[in-house]
Formats: sequence, structure tokens, C-alpha cells
Amino acid sequence: MRGLGSGAAALAVLILLAGCNQDNDDVGAADDATETPGAPIGPPPPKRTLGQWEHKVTIYGETRTMRICLDERTEKLASWWNTASNPTDCSKQEFNRQPDGTWTFYTVCRTRMGGESASSGAATGDFSKSYTVMSTTTTQGSSNPQVNGVLDTRVEATYLGPCPAGQRGGDVTLPNGQIRNLFE
Repeated sequence: MRGLGSGAAALAVLILLAGCNQDNDDVGAADDATETPGAPIGPPPPKRTLGQWEHKVTIYGETRTMRICLDERTEKLASWWNTASNPTDCSKQEFNRQPDGTWTFYTVCRTRMGGESASSGAATGDFSKSYTVMSTTTTQGSSNPQVNGVLDTRVEATYLGPCPAGQRGGDVTLPNGQIRNLFE
């Protein structure tokens, strides 16, 4: 996917953010880590403040800015640590908080396009007003060949406040101003 055109880059970012685009109305079903295969190991990862976030996503040296309206469902299904998959479809989730406050993670999850992605990386920030995630994701077995391979991503996220009137959880405002919902 190197040398992405602007449309392809926007699509790649949307695919990353929309990895949770699965019909999963039972959001609370995986709340008890003792009953879930692949339940998180280590301290629970921090949750973000609900509302509108601006994400500056850098892939292959190209940065795209988008906004996402985060509600409880979106926070649960569009994790900050593995945007390529629904966190409830992970066989492995390891989180560690380092002495300096950095969160490190390693996950192995099924993708919505029929493959598996392994992600590792680190996140810094307070998650209430801002955070930065640097990750490497390796995907294989996807039905979309362009998704397979290694993807290094940097996400710089800033909390902007409540979601704008007329927007709902999962609404993503793309760089071109178009709004798409992750769950539709």
C-alpha cells in the first residue's frame, strides 16, 4: 500500500477505524475477562473521554486528519490499541503500564475481512484530553489482499469536547468532510 493516493489513504484510515464494523449489539457481553478467551492480560487499558476526538493518523508518511464521535459503544468496539479489529474477537490481549506511564500492548485479533492481525506498540498521554499511539500491525489471511502485510501507524488524538449536534456515536468525519458511521 505504499504511495497511497489521497482517496486510498482515506480508505485505509477508515478501514483502520472501522475494523469494528461488525454487527455486535451485545456490547456488554465481554465485560467479564474471566469468561472471555483472549481476555486482557495485565491492568485494564485506559478508557478515553466520551465525545468528539480529532485523530491525526500517519500511515506511510502521509497524515490524514479525521474526527470521531465516541460514545460507550464506540469506545468498547473501536479500541485505541487495535483499530483493525473488534477487541471482542481477540485471542490475545496483553497490556502493561510502564513506570513512565506509557502503555505497551500486544494483541492478536480476527479482522472483519477474514484474516488475523497482530498489533504491538505503545501509547502515551492521559486519554482524557490527548494520547499518541505508535503501532505496528501485521495482517495475514484477509480476503482483501491490500490489507495483508505490515502497517506502521501513528495516531495523535485530541479531545475536542462533546459530539456536535446531529452526530452520534461512531460517526467519523473524513478528511473530505464526508461523515460515515462505523456501525453502518
